[in-house]
Parts: sequence; C-alpha cells; structure tokens
Amino acid sequence: MNELNSGNYKNSEKLFNSLLRLLKTMKGNPKIVSIRNLTFNNLSCVYKRTGKVKEAQKLLEKALKLEEEDSEIVPYNIDLNVSDLHSKKFGISD
Repeated sequence: MNELNSGNYKNSEKLFNSLLRLLKTMKGNPKIVSIRNLTFNNLSCVYKRTGKVKEAQKLLEKALKLEEEDSEIVPYNIDLNVSDLHSKKFGISD
C-alpha cells in the first residue's frame, strides 16, 4: 500500500499482480480469499488512478462476485470504489 499511496503506480501494479499469482496457488483458506479480494480492490485503485477504467471495473466485478459467493469474506468497501469508478467514468465529480 505504501507504493500505491506514494503514487508509484507501476511498482504497485507489479506487486499486486505478483501477490495475486501467489494467492491463486493457495486455495481453501477463507483468509486467503479475503486477501485476494482486498488485492483485487487495491489493484483496481491503481488501474483507476492510471486511467485503466475497464481493467479496474473487471477487478471490482471479480471482488464483488467473491463477496457474493463467500459470506466469510471481509468486505472492503468495494461498493464505494465501484461508485467512485462510475462517477469518474461519467464525469461526475464531488
């Protein structure tokens, strides 16, 4: 998250994608599913900030689907990121 918060989006993207590849190999643990969900959410923030709106939307859809399928997943305000993404997509600002 430090890389993301500091604006180092290229490195953030690499780190989050590496984490997703690792997490994909670790199935069966609800905590891993929650971490994977959080990583989808964080990577979507990178994509949103770098103008990759379609990629961000795909990741948020995956995260929402995981939340729907597994009641043990900790929600990470993904719905707020979806709303923010849609407002940016349609030119709506705060």
